[in-house]
Parts: sequence; C-alpha cells; structure tokens
Amino acid sequence: MVRPAAAEPAVDQFEPSAPGEQLSLIADDRKTWRCRYCEARVALEESACPRCQQSIYDSFGHKDDPGPDVAESVALRWALLPGAGHLRLGHGVLGVAVGFSVLLSAIFGVVMLKAGRATHGSLLILIMIGTWLASIHDALRFAKHQPDETLLRPRVLSVVAGVVFMIIVGASVSAQSAINQ
Repeated sequence: MVRPAAAEPAVDQFEPSAPGEQLSLIADDRKTWRCRYCEARVALEESACPRCQQSIYDSFGHKDDPGPDVAESVALRWALLPGAGHLRLGHGVLGVAVGFSVLLSAIFGVVMLKAGRATHGSLLILIMIGTWLASIHDALRFAKHQPDETLLRPRVLSVVAGVVFMIIVGASVSAQSAINQ
C-alpha cells in the first residue's frame, strides 16, 4: 500500500486586519503572524515570509509608521515638561524613562546639595539639565520625522541611569565614611 505524500498545508487567506490583530493561533497551537503583503500565515519563529520574503518588521509597520503628525511648536511646548514631548509624539516608554530620569536626578541632586554634598548634588543637577535639553532636542527631531538624529536612545538612557545610580551610591558611601570617623 502506497501512502499519498502529505500535502503542504494551505496558507490561509483572509482579509487584512489591524496591526494589533496580526498575531493569531493556528490549528496546531503555534503562534503565527500574517504577512502584510501576501496575507500568508507564518510561524512566529520565522523572521521573513517564505512566500514573498518580506520581513516581519515590514509587516508590522516598523518602517512605515512615522508616528503622529505634531507641529514643531506643539512638540516644543510639550517638551518643556521632561518626557511629555515624547509622550505626545507617541513614544510613551521613552517619555516615561526620560521623565523619571530627570525627576530622580533633580530630587537626589537637591537633597545632596542641602546635605552638604555639593559635588554629588551638582553632578546630578548637571545630568538633569543635560537629559532635559536632550529630550527637548529629541522631541523636535521626532516632530520633524527624523528619529535617526535623536540623542536619548535606550542605551544612552541606561548609561544615564547607571551614572545617576553610581553618584547616589558614591555619595552614600562617602557620607557613611564621614559619619564613622
């Protein structure tokens, strides 16, 4: 008895969906994504559609979405509040990170200045001002749809947070050693 060759599963055809609806489950419970160009369902492990070779990033609109269209003057007004410009321009996580970084630097900078740790406090205030000015610059770049010219990328914010943390720890250690003497 000759077994018939297993036919390749047919690629489901369906109407295009909203970007948030592109992940779905198929019969064997593997997660899939839908190709924006040929509407094929592709296993989530694949980074390109096997039918048309389009990238998963192209299908999810990574390159095509310039963000909200906001006038530069509006972006500048929103950017005066640290992180708010990013929030207004559709970069919420970045806006929260910038706002938190500026707020943390300001609070600890003022506390250290009042506690007599002028060097540490001044460094934190300078970091706060630099991060704030860079966030204003970035908000204007996002408003002009020039995201490649931004300064505060996730790695840069991570370094800023690390430096703030090191300054706070350094001030604490030096205060503790002064107390012990």
